[in-house]
Amino acid sequence: MTFYACPGGSCLGGASSVCEEGYAGPLCAVCTPGFGQKVNECVKCNPQSVAVGWIILVGVFVVFLALMFRPPSNSQAVFAKIKILVSFLQVISQITSSYQVKWPGEFSTFV
Repeated sequence: MTFYACPGGSCLGGASSVCEEGYAGPLCAVCTPGFGQKVNECVKCNPQSVAVGWIILVGVFVVFLALMFRPPSNSQAVFAKIKILVSFLQVISQITSSYQVKWPGEFSTFV
């Protein structure tokens, strides 16, 4: 018989071990609904971050539509700029949540 340790202390331990709140599955390595994985641990989802994500998504969509319906120009340059904008927003949002970066106040309110 082989015994495995639960990663990150997500099991409470004991003969009838159960997972801590937010963890489930084999070795308590899966996050339950309402929790998300953040640097190998399950953390409760923040409804505010979901709202910010939707606002950014709608904003990008509006910009995309505005660029699609303007008079034709160099369309490759427009799509390249859209790709850069989307990539920038994705990186900034992940840096904040994954690495606990403390942004200046003005930038935090913008993001």
